Parts: sequence; structure tokens; C-alpha cells
Amino acid sequence: MFEVLIDADMLLDALIKRSWGTDDPIDLWEIIKFNQIRAYITDIGLQRIVSILNNYAEHRDEVELIMIAITSHIYVCDTTRDCLEEARQTKLMTT
Repeated sequence: MFEVLIDADMLLDALIKRSWGTDDPIDLWEIIKFNQIRAYITDIGLQRIVSILNNYAEHRDEVELIMIAITSHIYVCDTTRDCLEEARQTKLMTT
């Protein structure tokens, strides 16, 4: 199974059903929901989504339900200072 770090903005687009045309973030959410990939998001990215949704949601309950949906399908990664430093020093492999 593929493990993928999901961009918060892309996930937000999927959640608000914003279409891009061909490579649609809505399709990404469907792939995540049906466990076709193991998805991760950083705690910072999740906080960003919560902040944006809190600005636009009519009811706080809506945001809580969305957060439950996200965290039931996507693993949340802590981004400590050590974790970020290690990531910066990691050499990525290219094919």
C-alpha cells in the first residue's frame, strides 16, 4: 500500500468539493476513504484546515464532524522541531 503525505490545501479542496478538472482532489478523498492509500497529514496542516473551516462554517458541529472524518481516515503526524530538522536533512531518492 502506498503511503502518502497529503497537502492540507489539497485536502481542503476535496472537503469543500472544489474541482480542478482532471486531477481532482475529490478523487483523492475517495481514494483515502476507501483505504486505497495510507494517507498522512501534519498536525500543522490539520490546524490550518480547522482554522479555515472555523472561519466559514455556519456551525461548530460541522467542523467537528469534518475533523472526525479526517482523523478516522488519515494519520496525523506530529511535527516537532526534531522531526522537522530530520526531514530537512533527509536525502530524497529520485527515479
